[in-house]
Amino acid sequence: MTETARLTGFVPRWVEQLLVRYNQLGPSSLGDRRRGNGTKATILTPSVLDMLRERLKSPPEDGGVWTSKKVAALIAAELGLAAVAEQRGWEALRAIGWTIQRPRPRHARAASPEAQAEFKKTLPKPSQKRQSAIPAQ
Repeated sequence: MTETARLTGFVPRWVEQLLVRYNQLGPSSLGDRRRGNGTKATILTPSVLDMLRERLKSPPEDGGVWTSKKVAALIAAELGLAAVAEQRGWEALRAIGWTIQRPRPRHARAASPEAQAEFKKTLPKPSQKRQSAIPAQ
């Protein structure tokens, strides 16, 4: 018993409890027993997630992209609730395999493709001379 405790890093009393549990219930009693402690989903049920998968194939009513806030409002409407926490919207997106992404913002005064090409033509050419690792003083 003490040898097993030393090898596994458990205290001897815990090894004794595991041995008693193993002898009474068999090998299945040694796994992580916290797995079944949760409750059943009340908001993110399989039917709600299926509805979301179908609905998210098209853009939202206001255009733009789907956000956790928009998904939470959609869930609330589906379940007949006044509101659902924005966190549930994020969890729903993750549950159906989505990630929350936004398009990259553009600068308000961004140059046209023609102006960008002209700018690239006028850039100075890089020097072919190798830069010294230690700058001269």
